[in-house]
Amino acid sequence: MDRMSQLKLHTSDFFFTDNHAVTVEDRLPQPIFPIHTHDFYELVIVLRGNGLHIVNDVPYYITCGDLFYINANDRHGYESVDSLELNNILYCRDRLNLLSDWPSLLPGDESHQDQRYWRLSVQGMSEIRPVIDTLTKECMKSDRLSVQLSESLFLQLSLLLKRYRHPPNSYQLADGQLLDLLMLALHSGISKSFRMEDFCQQHSL
Repeated sequence: MDRMSQLKLHTSDFFFTDNHAVTVEDRLPQPIFPIHTHDFYELVIVLRGNGLHIVNDVPYYITCGDLFYINANDRHGYESVDSLELNNILYCRDRLNLLSDWPSLLPGDESHQDQRYWRLSVQGMSEIRPVIDTLTKECMKSDRLSVQLSESLFLQLSLLLKRYRHPPNSYQLADGQLLDLLMLALHSGISKSFRMEDFCQQHSL
């Protein structure tokens, strides 16, 4: 077996059954891992720590809140890790059965690499945590209901990621966080008049 074939990860080694569209591989911690490819897609969510994530020869210095959409056959690996912990959510696009706008939720092969690197807000990280915990349990069950529930949880996770993600170099709040701030302002000031102009000025919108 040559070096490249040793560094190719396969669906059959990670997914509980051939019916599963998604599975979770936590890396707590994530060790140094050489450049590799795989025949499935992957969400990488950085929980804590930091390190160097190499994706198709491009280095990214990563820390808590970083989010990557990794395509099948992307080349990636980890170097210079320091207490790095990750949630890796693996999925097979051709096994997703729920009707949804998956291409907009999961930027894939047609998306430039820069469009597949995002940041998550603190609130976003807290919102996705219980969903991933439940998904981790369900994707290890083989009954039909659990397989369907796993995909439903994955859809919920994908929606939350899109809601709370923002470009890595932007200090603008994600849309979901802006909506939460707006609802909080409305509820806390329900006894007095509300001016959208004042709200926008307060939050530099």
